[in-house]
Amino acid sequence: IVKGATVLDTRSISDFGTAHIPGAVHVQLEGMFAPWVGVVVRPDEDLIVVAATSRETEAVTRLARVGYDRILGWIDGEMTAWASAGNTVQSVTQISPEDLKNATKRAGPLLILDVRTPAEWDRAHISSAIHVPLAQLESRMAEVPDCPMNVICGTGFRSSIACSLLQRAGRKDVANVVGGWAAWQAANNEE
Repeated sequence: IVKGATVLDTRSISDFGTAHIPGAVHVQLEGMFAPWVGVVVRPDEDLIVVAATSRETEAVTRLARVGYDRILGWIDGEMTAWASAGNTVQSVTQISPEDLKNATKRAGPLLILDVRTPAEWDRAHISSAIHVPLAQLESRMAEVPDCPMNVICGTGFRSSIACSLLQRAGRKDVANVVGGWAAWQAANNEE
């Protein structure tokens, strides 16, 4: 990896969660890729792109279309070769709403960071959650306790981005709530 370059991991949420380069910023190529890259990565940053096999060109092309042309290269998304070469990998636990609910019953309220927009938060939220919208997370990182936390958004897309930003800021124990708010509501209405 080139010193000073930002590693942008464009693989799926589950692939990123399983193993990724420490300090990588995650924005899944599916979904609202370009808008969220625009929020969490400056266009003047040198980038190393991690992409799923055979999707490197697509990732680089989509970045170039929105002004991200300082791409130094890419890494095949298979982290096996990266780890086999003696390089470190990190992971993000993917926790289901059901498992989070059960853990809360056993251990009491667990820290939940909600990164949805203010309008989403105002409609409904988990009463014990801390709210910091994803677009403000880096500038408000000091407000987020440095402890184990579960991150939630609407679907799991933004919360995975948030988990990558938290890890890049040195947070060690972060989990992405799979399926986000919709899945949380479904799990909590089944009783």
